[in-house]
Amino acid sequence: MSSRLPPHPNGSSDLAATNQALCREMSALFMLLMTELINAVSRTAGRRLAKEFEQQLNLHAAQHAWSHLTGLAELTELRRRVPDVDAKVLFSVYVSYSQYAQLLAGRILGAQLLRSTLVGLADRLPPDLAEFNVRHRIIPLP
Repeated sequence: MSSRLPPHPNGSSDLAATNQALCREMSALFMLLMTELINAVSRTAGRRLAKEFEQQLNLHAAQHAWSHLTGLAELTELRRRVPDVDAKVLFSVYVSYSQYAQLLAGRILGAQLLRSTLVGLADRLPPDLAEFNVRHRIIPLP
């Protein structure tokens, strides 16, 4: 897993635009991961447990300063808005939250179903997001 974020592939010298592009790509990957895990839990254990899973993810985010770091009240706001923060900070937040989501989902789905869910998601990513994920591992592959 890379701890440094390279410049955006468009070679832009505008640091703010580069930072926002990185935040947008990371946010897209993170939301895809959250959505995929919630859907897998729902299919496997039912909607009620999927709702509890989503609530636990939001609780974890709240306990780890999500709102303070991003300006967003909860994780679901990522569907409407990309945080305007330093990409390095957002990267470490997403990696941490992705690890927690994977741990929590693994308890519900089991290791084999979790792995196949993550691999299936990675296989369906558009090429640009797949390449970004290979470099930064927002969607963790076991």
